[in-house]
Amino acid sequence: MRDIFRIRVKTKTGEIEIEGTERFVESKMETLPNLMNKLDAVLAGKVAVKPKSVATNKLAKQENDKTTSSLKTTVSDSGKVVVPNNFRQWHGKFPEKLRQADQLLIAAYFVQHRSPDNVFKSFLANQSLGNNGISLASLDASLNRLINEQLVLISKQAGKLTLHKVSLKGKRYLIDLIEKKKS
Repeated sequence: MRDIFRIRVKTKTGEIEIEGTERFVESKMETLPNLMNKLDAVLAGKVAVKPKSVATNKLAKQENDKTTSSLKTTVSDSGKVVVPNNFRQWHGKFPEKLRQADQLLIAAYFVQHRSPDNVFKSFLANQSLGNNGISLASLDASLNRLINEQLVLISKQAGKLTLHKVSLKGKRYLIDLIEKKKS
């Protein structure tokens, strides 16, 4: 039987695990400082994704401008959705009957809003729901639905840890849900 060597590094929000033969682990040890720097930069939001084109940037800016100007009661002057400090108050802004995926999106944006990295982990969003008496039949199914509908994006994957981000489309969807309750 071969010996399995393992290195596990846990930071506050990330985890890097290297497992394999002694030779493999030793070879990866040389790149570990570089991997840690990259992970820190991603989690700190310092790594920017290069836009595909200038036209894409302009289109995204126009869409963002439309969203922020159309619903000033829900959106602050800086263009962010106004999120109360209490999850129950935040959840109370939305209609009572919602899909499970919508429940997850509401919790995800709440968690993301409080994250210094402006990302969320699905288990934390699920935990917020659970702490308030809301349970999802399947976290994975709801999350996959949000990803397929492009309401949530995968921000970073590091081993088993996946960081997500509510997309601009997801923010607009949340605003629409809030407006449905108001009317």
